[in-house]
Amino acid sequence: MRVGDSGNGILDVTDGGVVSNTQGFIGYHSGSTGVATVIGAGSKWTNSANLAVGGTDLNTTFRAYLEPPEGRILHGIGQWHAGNNNFLTALGDLNATALLPASELTFIALGLEEDDLRGWDWSLNALATNLANGNFQGRVPSLSLALRGKHLYGDDYVEGYGIDDLVATTDEYDDRVQEYIDMVIDYGQPVYLRIGGEFSGYWNGYEAGMYPLAFRKIVQMFRDSGADNVAFVWCYEPAAPGDFADVDADGNYLWFPGNDVIDWYGIDVFHLNEFSGGGVKHDRTEAFLAMALEAGKPVVVAESTARDSTITNDSGMATVYWDEWFGPYFAWIDDHEQIKAFHYINADWTVLGHYGESGWSQADITVNPALMQMFVDELGGEQYLHLADIEDLNGYGAPNGTLHVEAGGAVFSGSGSIGSSSGSTGEATVTGADSRWKNLGPLYVGKSGNGALHVEAGGVVSNRDGYIGKWAGSVGTVTVTDEGSEWNNSEDLTVGNYGEGTLNITGGGVVNVGGTTTFGTNSTFEIELSDPTSGPSLFTDNLELFGGTLEISLAEGFLPELDNSFDMLDFSTVSGSFAEMNLPALDESLFWDTSELLTRGAICVGSCPAAVQGDYNYDGVVDAADYTLWQDNLGGASSVLNGNGSGAATVVQADYDLWKTNFEAIGSGSANPVTEPTTVLLVLMAVFCTPRSRFHSCPLGALIVNGGLQRVIDIPLIPPVDAAG
Repeated sequence: MRVGDSGNGILDVTDGGVVSNTQGFIGYHSGSTGVATVIGAGSKWTNSANLAVGGTDLNTTFRAYLEPPEGRILHGIGQWHAGNNNFLTALGDLNATALLPASELTFIALGLEEDDLRGWDWSLNALATNLANGNFQGRVPSLSLALRGKHLYGDDYVEGYGIDDLVATTDEYDDRVQEYIDMVIDYGQPVYLRIGGEFSGYWNGYEAGMYPLAFRKIVQMFRDSGADNVAFVWCYEPAAPGDFADVDADGNYLWFPGNDVIDWYGIDVFHLNEFSGGGVKHDRTEAFLAMALEAGKPVVVAESTARDSTITNDSGMATVYWDEWFGPYFAWIDDHEQIKAFHYINADWTVLGHYGESGWSQADITVNPALMQMFVDELGGEQYLHLADIEDLNGYGAPNGTLHVEAGGAVFSGSGSIGSSSGSTGEATVTGADSRWKNLGPLYVGKSGNGALHVEAGGVVSNRDGYIGKWAGSVGTVTVTDEGSEWNNSEDLTVGNYGEGTLNITGGGVVNVGGTTTFGTNSTFEIELSDPTSGPSLFTDNLELFGGTLEISLAEGFLPELDNSFDMLDFSTVSGSFAEMNLPALDESLFWDTSELLTRGAICVGSCPAAVQGDYNYDGVVDAADYTLWQDNLGGASSVLNGNGSGAATVVQADYDLWKTNFEAIGSGSANPVTEPTTVLLVLMAVFCTPRSRFHSCPLGALIVNGGLQRVIDIPLIPPVDAAG
């Protein structure tokens, strides 16, 4: 079910209504907005597979911007208008418009005011006009920004040569770059951007060491300008030296700008020996593809053409042409999982100026109908992504999705994601007693886009593994607030995985994690303090800290007092630490003690009381309250004893023995210890010895008068025979 497929959609499940489907999407395609609301007891929406709030939730291999879904390869065309028109016309003649290309190449030289020297009519002004007029016909523009222009050599400016050094080290071309950026922002649709393609080829005249600096500078200028519709491509050509990963004597890369500014690797292949048959060029290609795979980046075959073939209209030669170039080409693509897109340049190179003079051949497949049919048959494979499926590209659009579960409504799904695809925005709110969202599998909040989850007023969300800010570029926020509100992760929780993640717990909300809770370098953990008697906000078996920030705040109007101890975290094991901890201001006479945060999960106003075995509630004294805590948790996880027990994995009889031995002991760090009872009356009463008692010996009744408050408690000074009860 798609709520907001390509436009606006609304789903209301109310008054005990029931909706069932396989997959659910709230806000699916580019520009769509979906809102789903499930309200009231008995109202239920069941998704047997996944539920994506904001985005398609289609899996991608490398999670790159504008990457096709897993198992798909984008089909694109080249830059020559005549050849492109021939190809598009042929598709129409063959009733194959379902195979229309999803991307189109185009070029511009950064430093030239007029048309590029190679003959493309794509000056900056012309490109802006064509983008504005929709001349790409829905295809994603694959823009190639050549770092070529006017360069001063001696007393003369030479046009059409590398200016990467000037871009990197001066502001001479900054205005020109900014014009290009503004044009892309104004276009407003996704684009691929190849910066200085074929970077190490002598024909471009780029300078080793300068080129990567220019690449980084341009990417940073795009980012600083807020251009979020660009996938940056670093592109190699194997006719150039294979030094793409080399460094100089000082350890600086000659050509590699860094994976942090690269979305896609790109490669241009023209000769058969660049992708088949072994040899030096083929080896360079494979090394570059291996580098991309190791970096976790997809690869686009940015330019490709059968430059050594001389295609004629002889249909009898179609198989020969196919076997000598096209067959090996598609087999090579199929053999490399990192290749996720290709552009075939359909052109008669013999009539294109210096290309023909340099021996480039006739590579327009449309002149041979049989060969064209073979090409169409290949493109008909389910692995290729065409124009009709362009919105399946990761982050192509910016769908918005909103889910409301209120007043006892229920949502069920196999797995869930909020802010699924790159650029998407998703928000889910589960509020009110008995309102719930249950996932059998994982829940992602900010999977590749921006996601927010609010659990409020007694709502409950449950899943297997939880992720906040899963992949690079994502932003996830989870807020659990109010008594009775819970987020239950039966296995692990990761905050700030590769993206940015924030976990916020306030007002008595609780987060439970059955396995390991991990806070990454991009994580923020926010806890609000309001009551020193309340229990922990986060329960987890293991706590792993890889930095991140702990933000502690105070509820409005709450003022901590001396000796207040706040039990925030409950864990069995802990490793690492927060990189930063921000605490609220106290009265000038008070101070925070965080020494027990990563041992007992607590912070204190004033010095934390020293550990006392038997002080299970960690209030600085071993008293009846600790016995009650022991009794209520007998047989359960020993983490409830705050590290002051026998060391067993569960609460056992030995913990009782410790409590008995240390009864009324006081922690030395407590500035205001509990006063010893002023009156202790031990009364032996046979009436307590009833068959219904869970103890096999009679308890001793103790009347404790403490500070004018009286209460009767049962304190069995003879240990239970059966600790399991």
